Amino acid sequence: MCLIILSTSARGSWAAACDSTVLPAQIKTALQTEFESVGWRIVTPELLTSPDDRKIWDQNYSRECPGVISGHFTGEKVGYAINLVKGAKKGLEQQIVFFAPTREGFRKLILSPSMQVATVSVLRKFAPGTYRSPDSGHSVKVGFDTIGLSVIEGETIVYYWDGKGFQRIETSV
Repeated sequence: MCLIILSTSARGSWAAACDSTVLPAQIKTALQTEFESVGWRIVTPELLTSPDDRKIWDQNYSRECPGVISGHFTGEKVGYAINLVKGAKKGLEQQIVFFAPTREGFRKLILSPSMQVATVSVLRKFAPGTYRSPDSGHSVKVGFDTIGLSVIEGETIVYYWDGKGFQRIETSV
């Protein structure tokens, strides 16, 4: 296990959760060579788009990192979801990468490909359970941890493992 140090422009007390994020060496290397080398950064509270979002994060989730979550998303072994951004303002892009555990280490999966965004969303880990879409009424029962991609004070997309691959449902968590 290696410690990944996340660079930030202004340190707040809430940055500690991201600063202490421990990632396996294979993931750290992949992030550095494939993403950081071309301008992608792991989302930290300082990178949240609005001061209100940063304040809400600080007040409610200061022990979490909005850019890295780990959990049992696909089974018994721990996987890692990484929330990446690059650019700024009208050129702001975001993507979500998942590192799935394998016998040999980790396999990279793109959960949400690079897309332009106006607001940086945050990652949150949610427990197994039933998730329902308020728009369609569709619901799913999930037996593993889930990956939530949330707009602060807005919608959430929950990524869940169905035994063969990741699926998604828009919900309000």
